[in-house]
Amino acid sequence: AKKRTFTLYLRIPQWCPQAQLLVNEESEAGAVKAGTYYAINREWKRGDVVTLKMAMPVQAVHANPRLRENLGSVAIQRGPLVYCLEGVDHPDLSIFDLCMPLDALDPARGFTVKMEPDLLGGVVVLKKEVLAYRPTLTEQPLYLNSAFSRPAAPAMVTMIPYYAWANRGTSTMQVWIPSRSE
Repeated sequence: AKKRTFTLYLRIPQWCPQAQLLVNEESEAGAVKAGTYYAINREWKRGDVVTLKMAMPVQAVHANPRLRENLGSVAIQRGPLVYCLEGVDHPDLSIFDLCMPLDALDPARGFTVKMEPDLLGGVVVLKKEVLAYRPTLTEQPLYLNSAFSRPAAPAMVTMIPYYAWANRGTSTMQVWIPSRSE
């Protein structure tokens, strides 16, 4: 390859709040912003190496309030992957009776990111303590003349990448989880 001057554009995804860009192990001077393209205009030569390091924090995704089915619920995302709860991971709980407490200032607080090489061919799972309501609503009558009483207890849950669900037999699954701010 001959030396040549041109512009290389690198896409910085919207889900990436922090990225670091290196050319030949030296940090690039400009601001790298999520949801944009970063332009590197220089004279390129054989052996040049571009490294883009993208942070993949756990993030809570909120639906537009006009989408009433998901009002008050969140989906959990890490990098470009959306996560879900699958019933097979929670045999003693109904995943439909869980509430995801989130810190209003740091929604990622309390999540543990863990690589599970023996699960589903190797996936990164998220673990978090949530609230499990008991008894489940399916055990209560359809209508009452007073407010439903729902005592809650802490429970640890495991979330798997959405693409990996339905690979361990018949099971329930949920992406949008009711939430509340701590």
